[in-house]
Parts: sequence; structure tokens; C-alpha cells
Amino acid sequence: DALPGFRESATYMMHMVGPSREFYPYFDSRALRIPLPALFWFGRHFNDAAATRTEAEFLKSVIRGPLEPVLWTENRLFALSLLWMDPAHLENNAPPPLAWIGNGPNPVAFWRESWTADALWVGAKGGRATLSHGHIDAGSFIIEAGGVRWAVDLGMEEYHRLEAMGVKLWGEDRWKIFRLGPESHSLPRIGDVAPDPEGNCPLVQGSVTPHPSVTFDLTALYPKTLRRLHRTVASTGTGGVRVIDEVDGLPAGTVYRFTWMTKAEVVIEPSGVVLRESGRAFRITVSEGSAFTTSVLDAAALLTPIDTPMPEIKRVEFSVISTGTRFSFEITGSLVP
Repeated sequence: DALPGFRESATYMMHMVGPSREFYPYFDSRALRIPLPALFWFGRHFNDAAATRTEAEFLKSVIRGPLEPVLWTENRLFALSLLWMDPAHLENNAPPPLAWIGNGPNPVAFWRESWTADALWVGAKGGRATLSHGHIDAGSFIIEAGGVRWAVDLGMEEYHRLEAMGVKLWGEDRWKIFRLGPESHSLPRIGDVAPDPEGNCPLVQGSVTPHPSVTFDLTALYPKTLRRLHRTVASTGTGGVRVIDEVDGLPAGTVYRFTWMTKAEVVIEPSGVVLRESGRAFRITVSEGSAFTTSVLDAAALLTPIDTPMPEIKRVEFSVISTGTRFSFEITGSLVP
């Protein structure tokens, strides 16, 4: 329990679940949040009341229903909750911190405005696709606000279905699968160049005060195409999120595309787009001074016969033509009041 990073495992699990009570399902993981009795163990062992209360609040929501049988099908350790939960922690109302950054081989960052169900919540990551069970998703992000997940990650394809079809999931076919390759992630794209799955994208800056902000070096995704590509994902400090790409050394005439994956309805505006879902709206505005074009692609145009149909998925693209000089591209996203 003294190993570096061990105690932080519980903190990570608390932060990587959004207000929707779904995970950030990067790499080969699922969005569905299941009971995590180990949080009770961490809470008791390290006297971490926040870990205990996080799991207890989740169980209360499960008890309120409706009960989803899938929550229990793989949860053989659930009974240990009875042994590990410290009831005294339930009287401690101190909230967990609102932000957390993990700078390991697969760096990730999370923050939220509050721990309420409709709060803004942001996750972002770097890393390398060839890490265990990886996807080509370094530089991607996920955003919730007003109870809706506006920027999505689709998570894993089920192994058995693909392997039964003869797909070489752990070999030459891996990056052809929509959910695993770059087509399904909110990445910067350079012309028709495929991001390098061996490219390692480290965290180069991360802070939680006064407003959360992280910067990833994504240059290794396109090592033969540009000199430098940094992506910053940051809080606006006023309830929104900014994503800024700094691009250097991209040859003149090359198309740079900023992509955003969503399940929402997309309405194109002169300054960006408005996303609409569940009676709410979220506006994405491109910073002034950027000459760009906007397009929306349905996932059906990107899927292959081996992919699970996802008719609700769309990819918003903002495209810029490089002039051969250094440039930055910035968007701001926030709920429409």
C-alpha cells in the first residue's frame, strides 16, 4: 500500500466517473459504472471518507432503481462491501477535490464544476495507442454539462464477436476497427495521414488552480508531417471549456481538421455549431480570426462491416488550410442558457 500511485487508485476511480454516473471509457473499457467495493476498502484502509461516500452514494442510486441486471453479472466481489464499508464515514460531508491529474505512461486529467448531477465535467488524455488494450485516442476528450455527454468516447468493441468473425483484433486489423482507431475519437487530424499508434503523447503541463488546464504534446502522432502539435484542454473559469491546438511546421496547403465526436443533433452556425440533446443545448464557438469550414459526418459513412452499427454517432469537423506558418486553432464550448 506504500507503492507510488496505489493510494491514488481510489481518487482516480472517483474522478473518472461523470455526473451521468458513466465512466470515461477510453481504451478497452465500457461506460457503464458498476459497483466498486474496493472503494470501501480504500476508504477504510486510508481513512478516506470521500472514497466511502462516493461508493455509498452510487449504491443508493442503484437501490432507488430501476435495477439493471448487467450491474451484477460480473460483480462477484460485491458482498465484500459489507465488510469494508466504514459507516462512520457517511457522516463526513467534506466533498472530494474537483480536479485530478495523473501523469503516468497514460496521462489523464479530470475536473468538474461541482459534484452535482448537472455540473460541467471534463476528461482528457494523452498516452500511446500501443499500451495494453489501447486505442488511437491520445489528445481526445470527453465533456458533460447539464446532464448530457456532449463529447463522447465509444469505448471498446466486444472481443468475442470480432474474433468469431476472424478479425485479428490484436494484430493487423486492430486500427481498422472504428471504436479502436482514430476515426471515432475527438482528435486533431492532418490531411489523410493516419496517426502513428506508436506515438507517445506526454503531459507537458498540468494545473488545477486557479482553473484546471492540461497540455499534451501530440507531435508524435504525426512525426513526419509537422514539427510541433500541442493540445491544451482548459476550464474557461466561467462554466465552459476551451480546447486549443498549437500547430507548427505544417506544410502550406495541408488540411488540418479539429474533430468532435457526439451523439447530439448538430446545427451549423457561422461561428461554430450548436449541439442539441434531451432538451438542452451546447454551443461550440471557434475563436475569431480562424478561417474554417464546418462539416458533419454520420458514423455510417465511417463504419465497416465488422463494426457495431452506431446510427446516433456523428463527427463534427472544423477544417483549416495551412499557410505553412505557425498557427493555433481554438474552440470554446458551454451550455446555452
